[in-house]
Amino acid sequence: MFGVNPLIYMYFCYVDESGDAGLYDLNNPNKTGSPYFILAGLLVDAGKWKSSLNEIKNFRKKLAAKAYLNYDVEFHCAEMIDPRKTTAYNQMGIPDRWKVISEFASVIGKFTPCSVIGTVINKAKSILDPKG
Repeated sequence: MFGVNPLIYMYFCYVDESGDAGLYDLNNPNKTGSPYFILAGLLVDAGKWKSSLNEIKNFRKKLAAKAYLNYDVEFHCAEMIDPRKTTAYNQMGIPDRWKVISEFASVIGKFTPCSVIGTVINKAKSILDPKG
């Protein structure tokens, strides 16, 4: 019979990357991959994932209600800062975009059952072999 060990926890990890896994040539930066590969994760206690998801959904609904960003538009902080690729972000003024980023950071920062982890790899200096 299997018992429940109170010392074993399960977490969900939502992972996202920035950059690409391609090679980067410092001498030819326009013809190669990005100079950095970034991997970040949001760890959420499995028992609190639903309330975590609801917290994020409520934030997104608040943005939509204030006419900042439609609910179905994916939220990317990098594109909020440099919105050339996404029309929805271009329709917001710079102060509004920074306000939204700050509010989102505050929501995530105050939400206790989660942790953020991340790593940045400078491909020009890395000893990792991209070929495996």
